[in-house]
Amino acid sequence: RVIWALLADEGATGIFHLHHPPFLSRYEQAQAVARELGKPELVRAGRVVDKPARVPRPTKMNLANSHGDHPAMRLLPSMEDTLRKLVRRAG
Repeated sequence: RVIWALLADEGATGIFHLHHPPFLSRYEQAQAVARELGKPELVRAGRVVDKPARVPRPTKMNLANSHGDHPAMRLLPSMEDTLRKLVRRAG
């Protein structure tokens, strides 16, 4: 629905990152997934810089969303709703 609304809007130009604010860290995202699965104990706090990796990892990976106020963005489901649906489908 969001993509169709953007395509229908001739004034919608540029790059749209389809996500709801606020920005969540990878840790916060993992916490949300674990909570939805009923397993919050699966996620422990840590820092990327404390774990050696084969490839360098950025500490922040948030997307710029300069179009977050576009009316089509209100059509996006919340992260919680999306997680609920995914867990229901997987279960």
